[in-house]
Amino acid sequence: MDADKQIEVLREILESDPGLTARQLHDSLTDDEMPLFRNDRAVQQALENNPTVFFKMRNGWTLDPSAAVVEETPPPPTVDQLREIDETTALEKELRERLRGRRLIAEVGLDTAMYERTAASMRELRRGSTLERIGGVYPYTFVTFLAGHA
Repeated sequence: MDADKQIEVLREILESDPGLTARQLHDSLTDDEMPLFRNDRAVQQALENNPTVFFKMRNGWTLDPSAAVVEETPPPPTVDQLREIDETTALEKELRERLRGRRLIAEVGLDTAMYERTAASMRELRRGSTLERIGGVYPYTFVTFLAGHA
């Protein structure tokens, strides 16, 4: 059976060289073993389909369950976090309205109080996200913060 042969081949490679990625495992196949896997995605699928044999590490695969990375589900947001989300969403909506029809960010009328609200929202957002993501989800908050920070 091909699945059993796939497991055997991947197991042999990982016994001698644990921590390889699916691509590296595919590159390690001999010419005789290559027909078992079309590409590195097929290797990845074989690894994922056998979670009692192969264990995911941060940057590769292993046969050792103690080296596996356990992916934890994030806890649900706290009441304070939900409140911050509501405040950030309200700020984003307010800034969107203020910037509608404007050509320059300076036309928003950014005073100290508005900058402080924007900076506080950005501090909270930065705790769990990248600037690229923040700019995509909260573009008005992001550009207002940049304009006020400059």
